[in-house]
Amino acid sequence: MTITAAEYEPARAELDRQLSAVADAVTDAGGIIGHIKASASVTSVEMFSVTGEDGVAAKKSPELMIAIHLAAIVFAVDQEFAEQAVRAALERVKEIL
Repeated sequence: MTITAAEYEPARAELDRQLSAVADAVTDAGGIIGHIKASASVTSVEMFSVTGEDGVAAKKSPELMIAIHLAAIVFAVDQEFAEQAVRAALERVKEIL
């Protein structure tokens, strides 16, 4: 997914809320949380080129790319339930972008 720098902070805040929502869903269903964590890799692209004697030209993309990896180690809930909670959380993050 590609986003602008201005869009990253709201996505970060929503990811925080959604991790809590997954935890709440698991505990509300009687489950036990081992841990639930996410990592967000945010990268930008910068291109460099030389087309002659003018030297190196550099252009930086105004957009950022974000990849979110989420792990939920939970117990005493159905695997399908846990997967649905995680997928719903990631969809909610995606919706605000």
